[in-house]
Amino acid sequence: MPVVGERASTTIGTGYNRSPISALAESFANTANNILRQEVDIFSTPHLAVMNPAAKQTLKEFYVNESYDQNDPMMDARGIEDHKKMMLESFENECEAITENAGLGAYNPVIGMSIPMHKFILMNTLFDKGGIPKLVTKSPKWTETLQYPILKDQQGVKHDLFLEQHQIKKVMDATAPFVEYEVTLPENQSTDFLDADHLAHPTGNISIASHISAVKIGEEWYPVNFQFTPTYGTTGRILQKDVLIKVESTDEATGETTTTEYKDMIAATMNDNMFTVMSMSQGAVVSAVKLKVKVDTSDARVKTPSVEWEAKTDLFEIAEANPINVTISPELIKDVHALYNANQLSIVMSMIKTVLENNKDDTVKEKLDESFATLKPWQKV
Repeated sequence: MPVVGERASTTIGTGYNRSPISALAESFANTANNILRQEVDIFSTPHLAVMNPAAKQTLKEFYVNESYDQNDPMMDARGIEDHKKMMLESFENECEAITENAGLGAYNPVIGMSIPMHKFILMNTLFDKGGIPKLVTKSPKWTETLQYPILKDQQGVKHDLFLEQHQIKKVMDATAPFVEYEVTLPENQSTDFLDADHLAHPTGNISIASHISAVKIGEEWYPVNFQFTPTYGTTGRILQKDVLIKVESTDEATGETTTTEYKDMIAATMNDNMFTVMSMSQGAVVSAVKLKVKVDTSDARVKTPSVEWEAKTDLFEIAEANPINVTISPELIKDVHALYNANQLSIVMSMIKTVLENNKDDTVKEKLDESFATLKPWQKV
């Protein structure tokens, strides 16, 4: 005959033996028992535990040791050193808070559990997994001097390199921007593109990146990308390209679509900053072109952007947190010494963990949502 159902448990709280915090609770129970051998009760007199050198050292080792994932790829030698420094500073903050609440600790044994609780939250909440930078401060109020990387454009306008990354290319291109000019064919070195009416850089040179960007057939412009290439002799750079433009048109009466092909050839030279451009049809097909030109920046005669640091000092404050209480009834724990049992610790710590852990993660998410809402449109993905 098969056996079904479950036998009712007669032991209070055995379901917490497999709680995620049970291993930490067991470790802390051993730590509390070790401190008790030094005649210090961390639950009834937690302030004495952090004032007693031997007991404090025991708590410090518990707080810092095994406080990070050894399989974390970020935890190299330097990462481990930085982590331990933060945990040691965080431990000192814990001790100060326990000392400040010494009077309350005499009536509430849960005060002594703040150290393992905060260690667990630091190790397991979402904000601690590397997605959000974290720092440990020595006091709830401090000043911080932040350095901002700045890109200053050619007109002296400053752009924050963190908040305005979309402006970087625009600023860089402004050093020597491409400018398009319409040129009627044939062009035979009659236009000085470096004069005041064009690029306004009479002492410079035209960049080899300059090219033909469009051809005109009839009244329409068609985009192309005809690049000049180097050649031998004194010609400088040359260009010779076939032009084949197909234009579709639809007869409104019959609805028939016809395709018209326009063929031509463009020959051009770029020599001593002057252009020669002609079409094989002598303007019958391609009557004009657009030359897209820019100044050569290799002569160091152009006005460039610059980068610099700016420092800003702000006051930071950590506001008081919302408190939480735990009712420890006589039915659950007869006296404070019951807390030295790992299972009893798991029960109480699991309840507190559930509240604090979720509250912390949801608070961080709320702050991130608020921060995202205040971003400029171009900063949002």
